[in-house]
Amino acid sequence: PTELHDESGEWLRSKGFGDPDIALALAAARGNPGLAADWLENGGLQLRLEVMKKLNAIGAGQAGPIEVAQQWLSDESGELRLRFAAELAVEAMAGSLGAAGAGAVGLNAPADLSRIANWYDALNRTREQLRAPLRNDLVLAGLLHEWRTMFPQGR
Repeated sequence: PTELHDESGEWLRSKGFGDPDIALALAAARGNPGLAADWLENGGLQLRLEVMKKLNAIGAGQAGPIEVAQQWLSDESGELRLRFAAELAVEAMAGSLGAAGAGAVGLNAPADLSRIANWYDALNRTREQLRAPLRNDLVLAGLLHEWRTMFPQGR
């Protein structure tokens, strides 16, 4: 894996990307250089950081779930935001379990791992339903409220 990571990094450098961004993008893309390049070129890495900040703000009671849900689903990046939220939750959970190299840097993770797992599953079901004529903003707002209640200050 290290050789592949080095090779992927070299390829991304040849495309003109800088080292700090390369490392973050490869970690977020789980080593997939094509996906990392896409996110670097099209703002996906920045969007992932924004999702992490919003989850932290919701967990701290500094952002409202309804407003964030409406914002996240207001444009064509809604599905990607939900993907990032799910991935960040899994990374935070892995970091909590002590997995080497795991842990979403900067995401404040709730302590209850079973609730995170259930939230992850529900979030992915919501992501799959985005194309259906449902009020996905209300479903997502409920999930973001659930995220908030996983923290002591959100109860």
